[in-house]
Amino acid sequence: PPKELNLKAHYDNSPIPVGQKVEFSCVDNMKTEGAFEDALYELNCLKDGTFEPSSPSYPKCLSSNYLN
Repeated sequence: PPKELNLKAHYDNSPIPVGQKVEFSCVDNMKTEGAFEDALYELNCLKDGTFEPSSPSYPKCLSSNYLN
């Protein structure tokens, strides 16, 4: 995801096996814009080397300064 969304991936940068998921969550103690909760977004690795969903709609994470 774009850096300005403040998401971090939970994997070790090694190739992602087919059928496995990559999870993303908010960095530090940020919360999602609108819902004010921790983000957990998943992409699935498909057999053809693409991810599902193909056009991800990542959440945007903001610091608590923006949420008050």
